Amino acid sequence: MKKDQEDDNNEDIELVEEDGEGTEIASKDKIKQLREELKTCKTDSKEHLEGWQRARADYQNLQKSFDVEKGEIRRRAQTELILEILPNLDNFDSAMANTEVWEKVDEKWRRGIEYIRQQLHKTLEDYGVVEITEAKIFNPEIHEPLEIEDTDDESKDHEIIKVMQKGYKLNNKVIRPAKVKIYSLKKE
Repeated sequence: MKKDQEDDNNEDIELVEEDGEGTEIASKDKIKQLREELKTCKTDSKEHLEGWQRARADYQNLQKSFDVEKGEIRRRAQTELILEILPNLDNFDSAMANTEVWEKVDEKWRRGIEYIRQQLHKTLEDYGVVEITEAKIFNPEIHEPLEIEDTDDESKDHEIIKVMQKGYKLNNKVIRPAKVKIYSLKKE
């Protein structure tokens, strides 16, 4: 009888026997046992592969989720920072709005302040911030009414009289609505 030494447990397994005439024949029980072990190994291997594939998919989904969350955190932080900067820009605009007083300021100093304001605007534009300027009629999606003036003229209903504070969008999303004074048709 011949023996081979190949088993996961390093046990001796008799693979073949000699019949009475010197011919080797495989033991049916051993072949059956090896087939069962092979089947078990294949099943285990398949389960491990599927588990690994699920774990890999879960990891990739986690990475995608993390990237989305990281981007959202970045956008929120950027928006918050911009909202902190906008009042400073409003102050520049207010200082320059009184042209009579503004023209009396030393010209070199005035040009320096105007240049700083332009740089601030440029920086905000580079980050996708734009002023809301496209409407003459009140739009609740981009405007917030601060004052309402009654009118009898139907054509002036919801017309913007004055922009009291500029509104801004960040990447086409309103981050601060324009605060406006509007006409409203008198109700009888």
